[in-house]
Amino acid sequence: IDVTAPLTPSVAGPAQDSTTTDTTPTITGAGEPGSLVTVSIDGQRVGDTTVVADGTWTLDVSTALTLGSHQVSA
Repeated sequence: IDVTAPLTPSVAGPAQDSTTTDTTPTITGAGEPGSLVTVSIDGQRVGDTTVVADGTWTLDVSTALTLGSHQVSA
């Protein structure tokens, strides 16, 4: 039985304070392999993804974002 809490997932891209005109970016990050990651943008859940064996995860944003600043969390 694994009683150790999984690592907190992190967001790697798009990089903090970066600029893009892509309104449906791919969000990337890292975490504990096999863990489920919930991704939120501006406090709203946009999807879930699973961390793969190498410790990375990706999520394609399917709903277009408005141009401007957004806060991404996982």
